[in-house]
Amino acid sequence: MSEIDKPGLYGKFQKANDWQNNLSRKLAHKSLDIADDMDVNVQNTKSGIGWRELAVAAVTGLAAFGMWQYSQQPTPPAEPVEHASPVDSEYEVRFYDADGNPIDVPHISTRKDDA
Repeated sequence: MSEIDKPGLYGKFQKANDWQNNLSRKLAHKSLDIADDMDVNVQNTKSGIGWRELAVAAVTGLAAFGMWQYSQQPTPPAEPVEHASPVDSEYEVRFYDADGNPIDVPHISTRKDDA
């Protein structure tokens, strides 16, 4: 039968216990917004943009510039459309007075020329 390595087991237990105590202390300080003297880089302090973000911004800018250039190409003028309506159209126009009674206006072909 082999002997149990009590000092080795106690060292592992002590490491796990220290880690758990340290984590509990950090969580308590974080939740109460208290500065921790032993706090060593709990937050990510990366700032600025990296090469990936810069590449994405460059590709997006180039795509937008290309779309703008494509939209700026001149379009050919539209061909003129000839209307099929006749030049000498006749319309019937009715006139009414303020009371809504129709006013009789003779057709131009039946009217005498005053000139």
